[in-house]
Amino acid sequence: LQVASQIIMAFVPQLEDHLGLLRSKSSQTSTSDENLSTDAKHLALLLDFVKTEHASTLQEIKSLLENDEITFDLAWAIFVPRTILYASCPVSNAPRAVRLIKATKGPVWGMEVEYMESHDGEPRYGLASLPNISVPHFQGTVKITSLSTYPLKYHPKVEEITTAKKHNLTSNVDG
Repeated sequence: LQVASQIIMAFVPQLEDHLGLLRSKSSQTSTSDENLSTDAKHLALLLDFVKTEHASTLQEIKSLLENDEITFDLAWAIFVPRTILYASCPVSNAPRAVRLIKATKGPVWGMEVEYMESHDGEPRYGLASLPNISVPHFQGTVKITSLSTYPLKYHPKVEEITTAKKHNLTSNVDG
């Protein structure tokens, strides 16, 4: 089994969270669960290796993200599968929150995404794909929010947007 180092590096934050969960579960069990302990040790070993082997890249990404910035070549760090992205519909140009399935780097960052769609305003929902979502090539370091598509968590009004959407969804379902 071979996995590109970029994939593992992109998931380092989630792997660290999972390691914390494993360690917490392992310490909470009254009987020592050796499987949890072994899983935690193996994951800690993997994380230590990745962090040591790719320290300079991870530090560069950390520094960029602390300033809400990214480069084209390091955009894989923000285009992680299952991330909720803020995008514009290629047909209506309306803003949409979409879930990233896959991002591929070429002359542009091409993205396969899906979103929740309602049918004729009824509270029946389903997943639909949204074609032609991409981020054109750019030079140097840019603000993440200047990209045509970017992780929703970087949107300046993320709290307002997500609260409004949650309210609309529950009022449509309840009403």
